[in-house]
Amino acid sequence: MSDLAYPLAVAIVVAVPIAAMATLALLSEWGRWMLRNGGELGWRGLTVTYVAAVGAAGWIALDPHRGVRSSLVRAEAALLVGLAASSLVVARLRRSGPGGDAAGPGVPLR
Repeated sequence: MSDLAYPLAVAIVVAVPIAAMATLALLSEWGRWMLRNGGELGWRGLTVTYVAAVGAAGWIALDPHRGVRSSLVRAEAALLVGLAASSLVVARLRRSGPGGDAAGPGVPLR
């Protein structure tokens, strides 16, 4: 077992920062997409998602002895708020139809 300790530690030390940077890049792209294609709705969706995420992080940071389950529930709520905001923007883009002002790249239109 000790033969795997060093390679595993190196893999974790390398993988965690890469995963964190990829997550931040993905969130940045999503935020720009929301603002570019969502207009006021995108701005409000990002604001509500930010408030939910900060609330979840604050819940975790206030007391380290709080249950992991309740912390995960709050983080999941923040993710669901973001998903709902994205869904509203996509629905708005689909409703605008081809050639509409709100039609953006990467949104399939019928």
